[in-house]
Amino acid sequence: MHIDDLLIHMEARDASDLYLKSGVPPMLRIAGNLVPAGEVPLTDEAVYGLAEQLMTDRHRQEFAEHHRADILSLGDLEAYLAAVRGDDTEAIGAALAFARQQLESMN
Repeated sequence: MHIDDLLIHMEARDASDLYLKSGVPPMLRIAGNLVPAGEVPLTDEAVYGLAEQLMTDRHRQEFAEHHRADILSLGDLEAYLAAVRGDDTEAIGAALAFARQQLESMN
């Protein structure tokens, strides 16, 4: 899976946000509601692999040291990756938020 495919799907569905969390499929925020962007739950490796496509070496080091990284902040585009400890487990999650204008300029 490539992050570009999810961004294209995000734009096609007119979503404002994309959430990646291990244990659940990618989720889109559409008109304020969270809806799945697929059926297959993501693994930690898949979430990290998708986020890594946007990361620099500095981001990888920050994540390795602090279990979080502000991956990207460019105009109306934000991406964040974190390892979150839950009920006796640690899951990796990423949130990407794009303004409509930013998505349109990517085409």
